[in-house]
Amino acid sequence: MRVSKPKNLKPAYRNPEDGDPNRAVITDMAAITALGDNLETLWQGLMAGKTAIRPVSRFPVGSYHAKIAACIDDLKPSGGRSMLHPLLDRLFCEMAPVPPDSALITATLK
Repeated sequence: MRVSKPKNLKPAYRNPEDGDPNRAVITDMAAITALGDNLETLWQGLMAGKTAIRPVSRFPVGSYHAKIAACIDDLKPSGGRSMLHPLLDRLFCEMAPVPPDSALITATLK
């Protein structure tokens, strides 16, 4: 699979001292997925060909087209908040503190 860079894409931030505008430095990563709560468990599951996609049992799905999903089983809502909040809390516990002169970028699929 070949991925090409879109034309006319300008970086949102560029360090003037850095000669390469496409350079990014990844200092830490974390993952909370239906396959596992850390990168190692996720990677091992992917390499073993495992899937976490199964019938949804968390809520009734009769009125939805999709009846299967990859759900994080022990993720529970708390205090009327979205389940995204406890998910982010768990995710950030896995990561080192972000220095004040750095940017934290998160990517999610929902």
